[in-house]
Amino acid sequence: MPTMQIERQFGGPLKDTVIQRLRDPVDGTVCMVYLPINAPHSPQQTSGYVQYGSTTIGSISCFAGPAPAPAVAAARPKPAQPASAPQPQPPAPTSLDQRWPPPAAQPAR
Repeated sequence: MPTMQIERQFGGPLKDTVIQRLRDPVDGTVCMVYLPINAPHSPQQTSGYVQYGSTTIGSISCFAGPAPAPAVAAARPKPAQPASAPQPQPPAPTSLDQRWPPPAAQPAR
């Protein structure tokens, strides 16, 4: 069974409680879990699991997290451009880039 990764842990609002931020390493789902630090449970079963009471677990909220970042390929240096290559020019200004009011519309002094 895969496990979620603990990203952060915070002290809870009540005594002996914590809030954990967990992330699913496969799809990036993020869950916030509020739970007590100490919870009574049954003796360990032969399967290795224990059973908790229904009111001692806490609560959980999950939401879709950002997609995992793709693996970064090894950085390759860009080939050098010859000195005669034209330099890129900035884009021509649009009407939103013009000064307002336009210089001709400014009052004379």
